[in-house]
Amino acid sequence: MKYQAYLKRIGYVDQPQADLATLTELHRLHAFAIPFENFDVHLNKGVELNKQHVMKKLVELNRGGYCYELNGAFHDLLCEIGFNVKYLTSRPMFGYEEVRPKTHMILLVDIDGVDYLVDLGFTGLNIIEPIPLSFNIEHWQAGFGFRIIQQHDPAFCEKAEATYIMQTCLMDSSDWLNLFSFDLVEQAYVDYILPNHFNCTSHLSICTHKLIAAIYKPNGRVRLVDNQVKCELDNQVSTYVIQSAAELKQQLLQWFGLAVDDEQSQILFDVAMT
Repeated sequence: MKYQAYLKRIGYVDQPQADLATLTELHRLHAFAIPFENFDVHLNKGVELNKQHVMKKLVELNRGGYCYELNGAFHDLLCEIGFNVKYLTSRPMFGYEEVRPKTHMILLVDIDGVDYLVDLGFTGLNIIEPIPLSFNIEHWQAGFGFRIIQQHDPAFCEKAEATYIMQTCLMDSSDWLNLFSFDLVEQAYVDYILPNHFNCTSHLSICTHKLIAAIYKPNGRVRLVDNQVKCELDNQVSTYVIQSAAELKQQLLQWFGLAVDDEQSQILFDVAMT
């Protein structure tokens, strides 16, 4: 198949089948292998949604990406294998008090009449394995909790059609926090051109004023936000503060497998310290 290099990148060695076991393994390996990162926004490269460009970035250049790149590429891989996959758009809620626009790409996969939510690109707060579209059922993955609840979209009155909210429980907390709301209206890939432009250029986008990288490990998660590395591993949480561009370069390679040159690390460090 044409995605052999992609499968090799994430460490998948079996013959893929359009079943739940394959979907789960692909999703899990992807979460461990390819990090979330928004570096191109800060390096003035922009984020291209051209599928060949995205595949080259993720597979050949060993980079990461954000939701349109990670979930978009995963969508095409799943379709090539034979899965029934839909694009959906969700409304980010984590860290926001105000209502946000719908900008986050997620996927819905139908396997034998059961819908599974797929997401590899929510700033490192996403699920590690797909979860069924069922409500109030807790799913614990690498020390983090996830569940879907039914609730009205916060952008509309209570008479509006009910939508769904993905929630998480962090490793160092017992509280359930809203990640994003979503409905089941299918989107086309072209529908992400405007949200992508918003995330790349708007001062209202977290991607334009925060440096972010994140990756899962079998025993937890590591996230970089600006100059702080938060390690949530083995049910222990620690934070490390990066003091220089050289240190940032080293940490990116150590934790996320991301190689940047000296000029890029200085630009990214300046963003982190702004």
